[in-house]
Amino acid sequence: MKACALGACLITLVASPLATAQPSYEAKPGLLPMGGFILFFDSEGPLSYVTSAPGDLPDDIIPLGEVKGRGCQYGLSIPLLGASSIIQISGGVGRGGYGKALKDIKLRYPELTGLYDVKIDDHFISVLTMFRRICVEITAKGFK
Repeated sequence: MKACALGACLITLVASPLATAQPSYEAKPGLLPMGGFILFFDSEGPLSYVTSAPGDLPDDIIPLGEVKGRGCQYGLSIPLLGASSIIQISGGVGRGGYGKALKDIKLRYPELTGLYDVKIDDHFISVLTMFRRICVEITAKGFK
């Protein structure tokens, strides 16, 4: 076994916890969860979105205030009694990603040129696990 110099060992001991303390980023798609036998699934969900901060904007913008948009996915699962268990037949549809939410914003605010200070929320509703809805909602500050 090779011995390390005192300085190198101390640097390794100090740097090791710092390296592991860094937060890691793992993008998880926001797709509607479905179960059982899936008959139809045509859905789209959010993954990640890069936004500008107020300091990144040019000086000549005209602020428009808060803007909001939304895109949703919908699913339906029907339980069926099988020989020995309950199975489900399910399906999902909807464009619940950032693209749909941004299109919604553009329709509501046609004078909009860009967004900054973007906040994104996912809202999930399930009724008796048969009806499901997940929506991505964007709230941001707009400018022209």
